[in-house]
Amino acid sequence: MTFTKGYTAPVGRNIGETWSVVIVAVLIALFLQLVYLARYDFNPAALVGMPEWLAAAAGDVPRNIPRFLTGGHDGGYIYLFAREPFPPRIDLVSIHVERPLFPLLAWFLALGQPEYVVYTPQILNLLATALIAAVCAIALRSRGIDYRWAVVCALGPGLAMPLRFNLVDQIVLAWLVTGFLMFDRRRHGVAALCLSLAILARPMSLGAAGVAALVSAFTTEDRRSAFWYVLCPVPYFVWRMYLQIEAGYPVSFFTGDELFTAAPLGFLGAVENLTRQLSVPRLALFAGGVTFYVLIAVATVRHGWRVRLLGYESLLILGYTAAVLALPQTMGAGPVQMARLTPIFPFVLYLFAGESAAEARVVTGAVVGMSLFGSLWWLAAPTMI
Repeated sequence: MTFTKGYTAPVGRNIGETWSVVIVAVLIALFLQLVYLARYDFNPAALVGMPEWLAAAAGDVPRNIPRFLTGGHDGGYIYLFAREPFPPRIDLVSIHVERPLFPLLAWFLALGQPEYVVYTPQILNLLATALIAAVCAIALRSRGIDYRWAVVCALGPGLAMPLRFNLVDQIVLAWLVTGFLMFDRRRHGVAALCLSLAILARPMSLGAAGVAALVSAFTTEDRRSAFWYVLCPVPYFVWRMYLQIEAGYPVSFFTGDELFTAAPLGFLGAVENLTRQLSVPRLALFAGGVTFYVLIAVATVRHGWRVRLLGYESLLILGYTAAVLALPQTMGAGPVQMARLTPIFPFVLYLFAGESAAEARVVTGAVVGMSLFGSLWWLAAPTMI
């Protein structure tokens, strides 16, 4: 088995087609947000997802931001981070100081004005949706695949959730797909920059930079380009050094990230928790999530064996799938939450959307089905996560 060097993507072709999928993806994203906001009289501040206890701890959260008595989500932390980023209040923001890119971009887009920070994360997520759709349309077309699959890439499994709660996942995926498009075009400096930004958005993206370095190192022409990807974590460590100096936050990877606590026992731990609180819905969600990821992993291995090529797409899919099945919190959260934390679905479509074999149809059908399920789930689900 060998490593493939990627594809040469013709960026300048079919601009109209690319714009069409961008417009469709953004309109669908807006529709999902508006349907959700209808229950809050179309108040866009509801997308912050501010827990009541966190607003009380902060003490000066504007009253136009709805408080969730139960539930809420990370958007509340991101809002507080973006409102006061230099340095952030670690007592309020907690481990989210380890994921600075999204709040810093929200602060920058708001021109440093706290009253605008309520709205800028929504704008960033819509821009990220547009970027994902555009980049994936180009990448799919370069592989001879129908560019309209880019809409599924931009609104795939789990991605309705960040649109509802101002989460970071859309930004992470945007930088990942852009980075690997640049990787395909041998623009390794730009690719490494994009992957560095993905790491700043979520440190777990370090694995994607490792994949890029590995594939580069095993290709004759691009072997020296692996050095670019070794440098990807540097901006993240600069940020962590800043936190150490200004706020006393320790310099390391994943200092407070509970996802990595007892990771090797994640699957067994999730099973144990399931048996303690056994119910038909929980059992169905758990079984559905495991089946979904095992299906994708097995199909990816079979695809690599059949074509005798192991590209970055396969490595990303298998790496993230192994991680999500090993981490205790994600395993107990159900398939939609699991999908949010695994930015692999554009790469799944890169491999399988252009094939006519039954196995490929099953995989792409599962991705589309999970995308629809995820969107409906987060539209209908209560504010509690």
